[in-house]
Amino acid sequence: MLGYLAASLFGNAFGFHLIHTLHWSDAFVSTLQGTWVVLLSFGVLMGGGILVDRLGASRLQRWVLVALSVFLLIFSGLSVFWATPAVGVTGLILISLADPLISLAAMPLLMAYCRPKIEGSQFTTYMALVNLCTVAASYLNGWLLQLTTAPVIGFGCGIVLVGLVAAIYRYRPTPPLVAAA
Repeated sequence: MLGYLAASLFGNAFGFHLIHTLHWSDAFVSTLQGTWVVLLSFGVLMGGGILVDRLGASRLQRWVLVALSVFLLIFSGLSVFWATPAVGVTGLILISLADPLISLAAMPLLMAYCRPKIEGSQFTTYMALVNLCTVAASYLNGWLLQLTTAPVIGFGCGIVLVGLVAAIYRYRPTPPLVAAA
């Protein structure tokens, strides 16, 4: 949930920053987030399914979270270059790909936690929690953007994800069905 929340929180703050601070056209930002990201997401999801099968969901999840935390920390540090179209567009596309990448790695793990006969309602709950993270991120952005800037939010999200990655490496949770196999 923290991965989804961090990605949504920074994604929303970055989009707001591009439009309201850097004065990018809202139509241009929406087109990038819609057309290009949808096409890239489809490609990532198709190729990612193969990756999950070959690497395993746990390993892929750790890689995605590490990559997202590194991206957030470095990209937030490069905020003076966000006005440059190549940097801004690249950042917008990459942060928009975070959600499908996290889902790609997380959903197989969550499915392994599901119990027979109630897996449908359990999986629905997981999906509802993902949607709740997106809504919570929008709500938090309303507050945070009054107090600070998108680069600070991105850096903070990166730090939270570094803590999450450290916790995952420390505790290495294993779903019961996978551990028994």
